[in-house]
Amino acid sequence: MFLMQQGNSEIPPNWDRKRFSRFQLQHPQSFPVHQLTDSDNAPIGWLLGYPIDTTKKEIIADTYCLSVNNSSSRQEIEKALYQLGGRFIALFSAYGSDSVYLDAAGSLSLVYDSDAKLMAATPHVLKKYSNNNYQCMETPQADWYPAGLTPYHGIKRLLPNHYLDLSTWKPVRHWPNQPFSATVLAEKAVANIIASAQRILASVAKPYSLTLSLPLVRIPVLYWRWRGHWQIRPHSLPLPARL
Repeated sequence: MFLMQQGNSEIPPNWDRKRFSRFQLQHPQSFPVHQLTDSDNAPIGWLLGYPIDTTKKEIIADTYCLSVNNSSSRQEIEKALYQLGGRFIALFSAYGSDSVYLDAAGSLSLVYDSDAKLMAATPHVLKKYSNNNYQCMETPQADWYPAGLTPYHGIKRLLPNHYLDLSTWKPVRHWPNQPFSATVLAEKAVANIIASAQRILASVAKPYSLTLSLPLVRIPVLYWRWRGHWQIRPHSLPLPARL
C-alpha cells in the first residue's frame, strides 16, 4: 500500500514519508521500500515491493544499485530494470526523467489520477487519503476492469509493459515498441524461460523453505525439486478414471 502526491495529506501514524522528485511518497512502515542508486552511487529513485536480483539470485532487501549512469539512454535504463524479477514498482527520477515502471507482469497494483497528479496502490487508497471525491461509474460490479479502467471516474490503472511519464501523467508503452521478428527458435525461447524461472525460484529459496503441490492431472507434470540446486523433472501420475 502506498500513496504519492505533490502535497502532504493526513496519514496514519505508522506510515513513513519519503521524497521522490517533487512528490511525497507515503507508505506503511511494514511495506518494503528500498533506495535505488546508480553506478556512481547517486540516488535515482525507489523500489517498492519485493524485487529480485536475478543475477545475484537474491531478494533485494536494502539499497539497490542499478547499472546505469547519467549518460545512459532510456533503453539502457529499461534494459537494467528488465534484469529484476519479483513483484515491484520502480520509481525513477534522474537524468531529466521522472517515470514509474511496473514489473513484467504488473503484479503490484498502481492506479493514478492524471488531473490531480496522484498515484496509489489502489482506488481505495486514493479515495481514503486524498481530498478528491471520486464518483463510482454506473457499471456492473466486477473484480477486474480491462484497458486500464477502474470503477471510478478519473482513476486509471497502469498496465504491464507501460511506464507512467510523470511530466505528462500519461502511460507510455516501453515494450514491445517495435515489430517482432520471428528469429528465435522455440526451443531456445523455452530454455530462456526455464533459466529465468530457475533463477527466481533459487532466489526465493535462499531465505525461505518452499513447497509446491502437484496438480491432479493425467499428463506428465513439471515440478521443482530441491536437491542442492533447482531442477525440473517430468513425472507421469497415473490417476483413476474417477475419484
